[in-house]
Parts: sequence; structure tokens; C-alpha cells
Amino acid sequence: MEEVGALIKRLCKEKGMSQRQLATLSGVDRGYINQLVAGKEGIKKECGKGLIKIKKPIFSNDRNFTCTQFGQEFDFILAHSIFTHAPQSQIRRCISEVKKCMKPTGIFMATFLKGDNDYLGSEWSYPECIEYTLETMERIIEEFDLRCSPVKWHHRNQTLILITFPKAKIKIPKAIPWHTS
Repeated sequence: MEEVGALIKRLCKEKGMSQRQLATLSGVDRGYINQLVAGKEGIKKECGKGLIKIKKPIFSNDRNFTCTQFGQEFDFILAHSIFTHAPQSQIRRCISEVKKCMKPTGIFMATFLKGDNDYLGSEWSYPECIEYTLETMERIIEEFDLRCSPVKWHHRNQTLILITFPKAKIKIPKAIPWHTS
């Protein structure tokens, strides 16, 4: 997650804003309550207590990915390891919901396992992981009139894609630098 934090910092700079200008930190998890607790602990570790006090993160356990429940638009949305377990119908649902609450210059960051074949099942697969081709992910994203940009990063298995509105004038980096500190 350190790389994602570095990416958000870089994209904030590109958009001419500081990380403190981000309105809130909110999270929707389709999974179980222990994943929500892990999410809260991750934010505490990555953001620090000061930013948590200012931003007051909100979490929701929602199998339908209802992002509109927060009543606001977002600059950044992250689906880390969600598409690694989701069938295509749930990926479409997630993208549909995210699109409703993304700012016109917003960025949706998602990871998935890139493979030679596509998962054709209809059930959430956990703890097992499932794979999709990059072409399938791009096609699904384009169904929603969104643009998909793969970004090279240093995760041993997952592929990171940045999803934006086509008219958004955002400079998408080709790679995220690896941080070891």
C-alpha cells in the first residue's frame, strides 16, 4: 500500500492539491468485518493519527459497492484486491457505482490478477484468487465510457490500473517508483 500512497501524493501534486485537501477518507468493503478492521488499521498506519483526526474515515460493509451512500464525489477511489476475487458482474457493479461518485478529474485505482484466461463464474471467490486478461478489464471499463491505463508497480502478482473519465486531462504515470523506507 506504500506505493499507492506515493501514487496519490504524486497525483495530488499533478492536480495542484495537497493530500490534506482531500475531503474525506471513506471505504466500502464487500467482504467481512475483519477486512474493515484491517482497512482501518491500514489507514492508521499509512495516514497517521493526525490525518485520521482531520478526515474521520468512514467505512461501510456493502456487497453492492454503493459508493453514493457517502453523499459526495471523490478525487481518488481505490479497489485494492477487489477484482482479484470478483466475477465480471460484480466488477461491472463496482465500476458503475464508482462512476456515479467520481469527480470529473477523479481517479479510480484498481488491482486485478492478470492471466491468460478470464474467470467466467458468477460467484465471489475468496480466499481463492481469479484472473482476467488486461483486454477484458479494458473492455469492461470502456463499457462505462471510462479510460483504463495500466501502471507498472512492484507487486508480485497484481496489475494496477487507473480508471478515469476520457476527457480528464490527467497525466498518468507509466510506473510507480518502489519505496523501501
